[in-house]
Amino acid sequence: MSKACGAPGTEIRTVPAAALLPLRQRLLRPGRPPQACVLPGDDEPQTRHFAAYLADRVVGIASLYHNPCPQRPDPGDWQLRSMATVEELRHRGLARCLLQACLEHAISDGGRRLWCNARVAAAGFYLRHGFDCHGREFLIPEIGPHLLMSREI
Repeated sequence: MSKACGAPGTEIRTVPAAALLPLRQRLLRPGRPPQACVLPGDDEPQTRHFAAYLADRVVGIASLYHNPCPQRPDPGDWQLRSMATVEELRHRGLARCLLQACLEHAISDGGRRLWCNARVAAAGFYLRHGFDCHGREFLIPEIGPHLLMSREI
């Protein structure tokens, strides 16, 4: 898959997990070793990884896992994890395009709900894109405060 989206000259591509690791480490796990950026399920057959490219540079990432939501598990649940964009290209539509790619894949596979453990700082983005917040803020050790969020698809 490859689709133009977001900032001029960017496109969203389906990629292997290894293509996301440098940005995961830099933006989501700074100061942590590379192996801390490999997530359970990264190599599962149903998992999909998306990268926003500007020329040959990865400038945004998102991963999608066929995992049940802890709030109310359903076989149609998909979990969004590790979505991030480089600082200099934020607020230009890349995250929206990455989210759209994840939604399209989940829907094409019969998905009924997309959920995530959203960083508190990103909750506004998810609320603007149809997600609801469930429960109270919680801490993911060494990462920070999060909220469980989901949206029906």
